[in-house]
Amino acid sequence: MLKWVIIIKILKRITALFICSVLLVGISATVPYAADAEEPDGTFTFANYNVAGLPSLNPSSGKAAKQKQLGTQVKADGYDILAVQEDFGYDSDFYSGLGSEYRTYGSQNVVTSDGLNIFSAFPIYNVAREGWKDKGGMIWEGDIVSQKGFMYSVVEIAKGVYIDVYNLHADAFGGEESIEARRSNFTQIQKFIEKTSEGHAVIVTGDFNSSFHFGNGEGADLYDAFIEKLGMSDAWTEVINGGSFTDYSAYGGSYWGSWDSVEHILYRSSSSLTLAALSHEYINYTDDDGASFSDHSAAVAQFGYTVTGEMPEYSLTAAKRSLPSVINLFQVVFEDLAYVFSHFDEVVIMLKYANDVEFLYDNYLR
Repeated sequence: MLKWVIIIKILKRITALFICSVLLVGISATVPYAADAEEPDGTFTFANYNVAGLPSLNPSSGKAAKQKQLGTQVKADGYDILAVQEDFGYDSDFYSGLGSEYRTYGSQNVVTSDGLNIFSAFPIYNVAREGWKDKGGMIWEGDIVSQKGFMYSVVEIAKGVYIDVYNLHADAFGGEESIEARRSNFTQIQKFIEKTSEGHAVIVTGDFNSSFHFGNGEGADLYDAFIEKLGMSDAWTEVINGGSFTDYSAYGGSYWGSWDSVEHILYRSSSSLTLAALSHEYINYTDDDGASFSDHSAAVAQFGYTVTGEMPEYSLTAAKRSLPSVINLFQVVFEDLAYVFSHFDEVVIMLKYANDVEFLYDNYLR
């Protein structure tokens, strides 16, 4: 099962190498800081989902309609906050089904976008994006020529009650270069959180492409960056696994979308706001024919919160649309082309075995 998941991810990366789409424009706004919390306790639902929104090369694929259907299904479940990855070519279709009150705005194209967005029933402020400093793997894996990274934001879950929310998409695959890149990814965001979110309540979510139970040091990398250094908890581990990061003896079969999967909802409290994970589940959304919309499942948690002190002050700027830099576009294209031409042997292999991805996986994936 896991092997076919990897094969599907390879196909998605191959498609991403040849697609670009339109850029979005928009407006900005500034919102003042609310000094006192009016709701000292409450609950909210939080979901994370890789929506597999890479554009299809097949005009008759019906993917736009399916993404709208997916948005409609997700809306029906009524999540207060939804973080997504791979939200590229069908963002407008997905959002037309979802219709959340607040949202962030990526550039919505494969070439320059990180594919990260947050949709929310609560106001979203101070959105910032940062690409990974290190990438790894072979060209058909897609990480080298993608703009993966993480997104920072502040979400006001109640009047005057703020949580720093991070959404990430880490380097994928299991080769040595990819493992090293993922370790660097986790260290990069860890240091950003230490600097930006000191003293704040925090949720970190996304597609980590790694799990705590992984061998070869990968689980240790995840644990070290987020649990050990940042003092965070993992919602699935706390609610379902009794808080243990070492004992997974109760589980068998594929972990993918089942137990300690690659989607994580990590969280920590602050001196002024206590967070507690109350429930956790994985949901596989399917279309009318029973086919999964994505090769990932959604991770869903319910949180309880209690305000225990005065909230830290924020200078708040509302999430806004913006034009991606033309300079950045040319820089990205230049860097990708430079990599392609300097690794042309990988391109030849990719094209040669494009119709036999399983052979490509068995013989060339490292």
